[in-house]
Amino acid sequence: SATKETPTVPRKPIPGEGIAGEWVGALDVGGIQLRLALHVSKLEEGNFKASLDSIDQGATGITVDTIAFENETLNFNIERIRGSFKGTINSDGSAVVGTWTQGGRDLSLTFDRIEEAFTLNRPQEPQAPLPYRSEEITFRNESANISLAGSFVTPEGEGRFPTALFITGSGAQDRDESLMGHKPFLVIADYLARRNIASLRYDDRGFGKSKGNHMGSTVADFAKDAEAGIAYLLSRAEVDPDAIGIIGHSEGGLSGPIVASTNNEVDFLVLLAPPGEPLDKLLARQQEDMLRIQGIEQSLIERTQKDQQRDIALIKNRSIRRAELKKKLVNSLEEAKTTYTESELKALKYDEAAVKQNINVVSSPWFRSLMN
Repeated sequence: SATKETPTVPRKPIPGEGIAGEWVGALDVGGIQLRLALHVSKLEEGNFKASLDSIDQGATGITVDTIAFENETLNFNIERIRGSFKGTINSDGSAVVGTWTQGGRDLSLTFDRIEEAFTLNRPQEPQAPLPYRSEEITFRNESANISLAGSFVTPEGEGRFPTALFITGSGAQDRDESLMGHKPFLVIADYLARRNIASLRYDDRGFGKSKGNHMGSTVADFAKDAEAGIAYLLSRAEVDPDAIGIIGHSEGGLSGPIVASTNNEVDFLVLLAPPGEPLDKLLARQQEDMLRIQGIEQSLIERTQKDQQRDIALIKNRSIRRAELKKKLVNSLEEAKTTYTESELKALKYDEAAVKQNINVVSSPWFRSLMN
């Protein structure tokens, strides 16, 4: 839901001395604004320590490995994300104007000084006291020999309640499906509880308090986790066994129907932005749409589509083991690179380090199961 938030940068940056304090800025990444919050404190020996929050990506407390402030110039480096910044503070100390460097790209970035740490305003998130019960629970997926942790929410009063099991989207997610400062599953669970509907949401395997290996698992494995969640709900006296359903978002809109197709205990499905076409075709369309939004010429888009289709065919080939697949994808990348000019690679914002890192993802059992 749309909410009012603290502006990306203050309308009137706050003057100050030195570099210690709270700062906020925004990176323009392909037309998308990524807000960054920088926290700088001065140590007794005159040095500094700092951390960075990528607000819209939900990443907080990223440690700044090295930081220096000399001759009105700020330099800092973050090894974890291979990013660095260099900028000059202005005359009244209200802003640091400079350049963010990451993945071979230089982007303009200005940090504005603010009075206190940047916080997101999320008025739709539930605040205590709450008119329902929320219980920390665990349940077992015996077939995978793992335990999954979650929150079981029941409305006030006695009785057997209709109950929804939440299934998250792609990637390792917590039970609230926290993303870009939002907690959509937490908000929906609150809404349901206030209308006499119970729910169970849980951390994905290998994430939060749940056990298991996420990247080494498949869509079928995640469906088994959800099925274990249904079995847990059937064991609870508060749950109406004739009114148990699944709310699945994105990839959860794929694994949810897998469960429902084989488990007669599932009485309803709510699918939020589920895939409505084969995943390989969906991925190709998403890439085409993104490149078009960036202003890339159609002829260049069509060439990238052919490269992507070749790689997806490799990924979908079950006879190729992962180590061999990674080699084939690297070779495919090197071959494709030679067919593009430097200006074309720049237009496509080609980042070789990021692409090679992505090969680890697309060669994983999880991604290959998605494509199939």
